[in-house]
Amino acid sequence: MAVGFSNTLLYVSMFQVLWRLLHLNYKFAVTGAYLVAVTFHFSMNRMVTFQNNKGRLHHQIPKYVIMILINYLLTLGVVEVTVVVMLFSPDVGMLFSIAVTLMTGYLISKYWVFYSGDRRAGGTVDNPEHNVLRIL
Repeated sequence: MAVGFSNTLLYVSMFQVLWRLLHLNYKFAVTGAYLVAVTFHFSMNRMVTFQNNKGRLHHQIPKYVIMILINYLLTLGVVEVTVVVMLFSPDVGMLFSIAVTLMTGYLISKYWVFYSGDRRAGGTVDNPEHNVLRIL
């Protein structure tokens, strides 16, 4: 939980700096903040949350990139709808996007990106078919 909170704080802070202080377009601010946050997110989830820092990095990174692309597209979509359709501030859109991507990011990370085949990482050694995303 501390990793998620720290990552959210970093993401929101970076967005505020890029959008409010540097006056970047909100789409560029979201993108910049997202890139900074995903770097932190990967490292901390690998080492702390899923304790899989001995896993093969060359297997984890491509999976992680797919996950962040999915969440990035969801983020842009949610922010765009919030700003253009609902006429709310990009701040609100970013918060909505966090709510949307929180579970997708966690589940994909736990059951696919950092899956290690043991109970600690959310799967089981004896019965890996319980791992929904393992087949990907």
